[in-house]
Amino acid sequence: MKGFDAIAIWALVQAHQHNGFITVAQFQAGADFMDRPIARLQKG
Repeated sequence: MKGFDAIAIWALVQAHQHNGFITVAQFQAGADFMDRPIARLQKG
């Protein structure tokens, strides 16, 4: 899964900001949002 580590970090940040609760929709939105920038970061 491309960018999975960064998506997991994003999910943890979101969960922290929402008192430990994150929805599947929020996670999917994060995955979609992070996909391109993370791919760029991984290429360095």
